[in-house]
Order: sequence, then structure tokens, then C-alpha cells
Amino acid sequence: MPLSSYKIGNQDAKVVTDRQAILDPAYPYIYLPASEFMDFATYMTKVFPTAWLQENPCEVKYGTCNIKEKCSVLKQKFKDEGKEFSISFNLKGTNGKDITITLPWEEMLLEP
Repeated sequence: MPLSSYKIGNQDAKVVTDRQAILDPAYPYIYLPASEFMDFATYMTKVFPTAWLQENPCEVKYGTCNIKEKCSVLKQKFKDEGKEFSISFNLKGTNGKDITITLPWEEMLLEP
């Protein structure tokens, strides 16, 4: 689907052109182009302070973000500190109208 903009956390929406979003509900990962991944990785280091984690969650070299702490521990820290974090994608529907898909942080944490 054509991607028209995205928003990470409380940042302003970033408008993009010539980008496609691939949605596969059976696959629990989000793939981003390198420039958008850098935005995401930068924001992740603000959301997940190093005081919470043993190391920076995002490996820019490999283009991945992995958190080694248990999801239940992070969820409790989020609730205790009142943190909010989500990703929103605005996609162009077949009728030309934007469709917004928002993923809250609870849905992005997968317990291994």
C-alpha cells in the first residue's frame, strides 16, 4: 500500500513520497527504509533510557531494535512513569483517502 506519512511517538508526522508499506498480519515485524529506521532508533533511545536497559536497544549497523529485558518488566516501568509510545502509519486507501494504523507500545513488545 502507498505510505503517505508516519509518526513515531510524539514527533510531528513525517511526510514521505514513493514509499510502500507491506502489511502482513502473520509476521510480527515492521520493516522501515534506512532513513526512517534512523528516526525510529533515535526515538527509541529517548523512550527507553539506558537506566532501564543494559544496553542501547537499537543496532543501527544491523537495522534492528531488540530489548533484552522481560516485557513484563518494561510494561510495568512504562506504567509507573506514565510513558506513551506508538507508531502511526498513514496509508492511501483505494478510494484515495488516508487510512491510519496505530501500534501502541504494548503491541510492539514480543516476549521471546
